[in-house]
Amino acid sequence: MEGVNLLLVLLLIASCTILDGLILCRAMNSDILCDENEKNALIKFRQGLRNPSQSMIMSSWMLEENCCNWKGVECDNTTGHVITLDLHQQFLQGEFGTSLRGLSHLRHLDLSQNDFLKALFPEFICKFKNLEYLNLYKTNFRGSIPECLGNLSRLQLLDLGDGFSLRVDSLQWIQHLSNMRILDLSGVDLSNAKTWLHDINFLRSLVELRLSSCQLPKLLPVFVNFTSLQVLDLSLNYLDVPFPSWLVNTSSQSLVYLNLKRSLLHGLLPNTAFGNMYSLRVLDLSDNSIRGKLPSFENMTSVTFLNISENSFEGKLPPTLPSKLKHLDLSSNNLEGPLARSIAQLRQLVVLNVAWNSFNDSITEHFLNFSDLRVLDLSSNSIILNITATWMPPFQLDIIGLMSCQLGTQFPHWFHTQRDFSFIDISHGNISDKVPDWFWNLSPKVHHMNLALNYFRGEVPQVTSRLANLEKLDLSQNNFHGPLPHFSSKMKMLILSRNSFNGAISPVCESLVMNNSLMFLDLSFNNLSGTLSDCWRYGNNLAVLKLGYNNLFGEIPHSFGYLETLRYLQLKNNRLSKNLPSSLKNLQELKFLDLSGNCLSGNISSFLRKTSQKLMLLLLRNNKFDGNIPLQICQLKNLIILDLSSNALSGTIPKCVKNFLTLAGVEEFPSLVYGPYEEYRKDVMLMLKERGYDHSVFFAVIDLSDNHLSGEIPEEITTLVRLQVLNLSRNNLTGAIPCDISKLQHLEALDLSRNYLSSFLPSSIVELSMLAIANFSFNSLTGKIPIGRQFLTFDNSSYIGNPELCGMPLSKSCSGHFREDVTHCNTPKKKDVQAIHQHEEDNWLDESSFYISMVIGFITSFWLFWATLLVKTSWRHAYMRYLNKMGNNIYVFVAIRLPNKHKPSKMKD
Repeated sequence: MEGVNLLLVLLLIASCTILDGLILCRAMNSDILCDENEKNALIKFRQGLRNPSQSMIMSSWMLEENCCNWKGVECDNTTGHVITLDLHQQFLQGEFGTSLRGLSHLRHLDLSQNDFLKALFPEFICKFKNLEYLNLYKTNFRGSIPECLGNLSRLQLLDLGDGFSLRVDSLQWIQHLSNMRILDLSGVDLSNAKTWLHDINFLRSLVELRLSSCQLPKLLPVFVNFTSLQVLDLSLNYLDVPFPSWLVNTSSQSLVYLNLKRSLLHGLLPNTAFGNMYSLRVLDLSDNSIRGKLPSFENMTSVTFLNISENSFEGKLPPTLPSKLKHLDLSSNNLEGPLARSIAQLRQLVVLNVAWNSFNDSITEHFLNFSDLRVLDLSSNSIILNITATWMPPFQLDIIGLMSCQLGTQFPHWFHTQRDFSFIDISHGNISDKVPDWFWNLSPKVHHMNLALNYFRGEVPQVTSRLANLEKLDLSQNNFHGPLPHFSSKMKMLILSRNSFNGAISPVCESLVMNNSLMFLDLSFNNLSGTLSDCWRYGNNLAVLKLGYNNLFGEIPHSFGYLETLRYLQLKNNRLSKNLPSSLKNLQELKFLDLSGNCLSGNISSFLRKTSQKLMLLLLRNNKFDGNIPLQICQLKNLIILDLSSNALSGTIPKCVKNFLTLAGVEEFPSLVYGPYEEYRKDVMLMLKERGYDHSVFFAVIDLSDNHLSGEIPEEITTLVRLQVLNLSRNNLTGAIPCDISKLQHLEALDLSRNYLSSFLPSSIVELSMLAIANFSFNSLTGKIPIGRQFLTFDNSSYIGNPELCGMPLSKSCSGHFREDVTHCNTPKKKDVQAIHQHEEDNWLDESSFYISMVIGFITSFWLFWATLLVKTSWRHAYMRYLNKMGNNIYVFVAIRLPNKHKPSKMKD
């Protein structure tokens, strides 16, 4: 009760005088004059603001001489010093400066919800030794919060909330603020304050603690005893722990408000987690990873708000829920079993959200007797609504979420009573009826309407004037027919796919003229006909445009080039013809382009030369494009699906395909399962299924089949290590299968059939352990089929039409003289042979140079020697004497030695 009394006292102080919703605190004694220096400080502060005249408080400052009588200012009754400055929520803007430094006697300073333009946090506030109340919530200061705030020992309230440009490296200074009762540092960067909980634990008088979005580091084990704490908000942080044990003990008895939303809590929730929280009124544990069964709520008799959505709770609901609940959100868990009896007792419910669970129940109107109910969301459960046609619900709903609920074959008549809803989703409800005309007139405030995946029939009326605020309309996968309806000027998402709408798309053009908000338009899978009107200059906010699977014909209009924000364009399976407009080069944000299944023609070089380099999926199959595949296609480094099949393309496959960096594993591979790529994923799966690849994870595809491509398969294609489907069939390719094809470890489908490929199948191809589909038929391959792994599962159809192939699974056995180890992959490659020849040529040149140099040197030396003798007479005579002397010496040597050698032989004789 002490904390409650304190809050009442603070409210009483804050509401000294209220005029037009603004605080007006005046001096109790009008005879007291304010200090002149402090008055000048206030005036100087006012002068530093850009818009003081817009403030109802500050506009009166210049009309009164005594600043103690100014609005937002309070003076001490005895000394006349300014002790309160309250300018909260005046939306002032300007420089903070240092003028307020002169208000050294301040006890109460509230400048919240004003904009001080990223000024550094004012450190001089630390000198206000008497300060008890400091509120700088949403004031747009930046920098470090000074540790000298710890010197303000009288401080009871410190609110620096929404301070997303502020940071604190350590909270040790806060230990000295023993009188602190309310602390709000929401948005302040506390990522370096490793001991934050230990430091705050010194504040024994703390009543309210708000640290939302503070980037709090992992919560370290520490003994905590917040005996006075009533409000605790640690939401949107990185605590990364199970449910804090200190909240389970006696320290939580005084808690009234507990918010741990999206704080990385995980693990099991103790069954006694809330056993001591008798006073708790608000509990938010949403968007964590808490698992296990729901704990008992029987002691939480005061709770009115309970949100445990987006966790992993399982099992059935407890037999009793807190009877005072007004807000109950159990959505996105794994809860199951009956629902009706557990909620029937909650008569005060305003919000009931149990969507995305596994509840299985049949609910009648007797269990929906909630007079205050505004939100009802039972979506994505196994719930049957057995509601009588005459039921008149006691509530007026704002949100109606009944997706996947069984509503009966007839349109629910009780909707007739709901005239104030803004959101309705009754998709996948198995309703096979006409939508009554009164439904389109029910609620003028509706902005979201989803009737998809039913069996509705009939025409859709012109709802432009009736639903003027409608932003999203989804009527997909029904049996609606007739002309397209016009849509409201606020429409952002219009999905009419998989119906039987017919006629021209002119209503879209007419609506676009009045609507620049449209971002998502899906008219695919209908019976629309006629040309694509040249009206797209008005769709400058469109991000997704799907017109595929209709009967549209003619050229793609030039005005498509105005769709500069377009990311997804699908026009497949129509009868569009002629060349692609040059204006498509303006679509620089385009990531998905599907023009397949038309009669488009011409050379794609000019289109690809300046197309968006953000393209991830390029699908042009089954058209009449001709010419070579241009080198410019290699600029599309983000490409993950390339389908140019069934055209008339010729030439070779560019070697620069190695520049597809995402397929090569250099760039990050995007997720096509959730988020903005969900639409891509649906179309990718449909495309792959059409091609015979009925698989749920094929996303990396190159399909150049059924063209007139020639030359060899470039070895560079083996660098695309993330490739999952490679189809080069039905071309005129020659040469061998690349030896390094085993590098494509993610390959699941490989089709090289109906070409002129020769040589052996590389033995390493068996290392493709994920390969599920393989076709090498109708080529000129030779040798033995490799055996092992996935290749043991392929039958004859994968190899027929190759007369020189042998081995299992073919009936032809390999001859005994066949050498398995001799293939194109373990014999010198052409480039290697060329290198050897080049090396030999280089060696020959080296040897030739050596011998030529010898000859030239010999001839030069020879002639220099004899020329010198001819010119120099003295040298010539000396040389002749030398030769003569050498000749005499040799003669004497021979004459003396030879007779001596013959003498022994004569003696023997």
